Amino acid sequence: MSNAIIPHLEERPAPRVAVAIYANEKQPSPQRQGLVDWKRFAPRLSNHSIRAEKSGLAFGPHSLIHGGKRRNSDVEAVSMLVTDSDNGVSFDDLEARFADLQAAIYTTHSHSPDKTKARVVVPLLRPVPVKDWRAFLEGATAHFGTDIFDPATKDAARLYYFPSCPPEMAEHRRSMLLEGAFLDPQPFIERGRERLAPSTRTGAPAHLASVAISDEWSNGTVRAS
Repeated sequence: MSNAIIPHLEERPAPRVAVAIYANEKQPSPQRQGLVDWKRFAPRLSNHSIRAEKSGLAFGPHSLIHGGKRRNSDVEAVSMLVTDSDNGVSFDDLEARFADLQAAIYTTHSHSPDKTKARVVVPLLRPVPVKDWRAFLEGATAHFGTDIFDPATKDAARLYYFPSCPPEMAEHRRSMLLEGAFLDPQPFIERGRERLAPSTRTGAPAHLASVAISDEWSNGTVRAS
């Protein structure tokens, strides 16, 4: 897959990513949140917890307003791209798609030898304001492939479980940390805006369409993956 949209980045200090930590998917408020160096956070995404149940410690790749809860209306910005591949895309294919980027790839709780289920976490060079999240995600989906983006995980307030697997699948778990550039979100935002533009031109006026998009993405508390 072509990486033409990903610009060459000069050497620079690694960005810090915003992370909100939740005890589980039932908790509306994070246990703690803040900025952390990607190099400190990434290793946590390469170690599976062995447990029978899927529910457990989770993270949100977002910053919330002061006192905010896990809902789209309280998200300020998103600092990591997270994709869920439940369609059997191979681990090696995922590695190839995100080659030359900083990323963590790990199999999820429902992974099995018969069908690969995995998650990719990519730190961004700068956070994406929530107003640009839909455009960014549209551009990223077009670039990396629709088959590794679960439509149910589009929300900016989505949370994701840290790596885990049931005991009987422990030998089949996989994880990998990739080294490379930090993904610049701006080209994806611009591409996403272009892709979304036709529906704006043929539907409501641009300023009204923006309000509709904002309302759609700000209702309710979202689930975990």
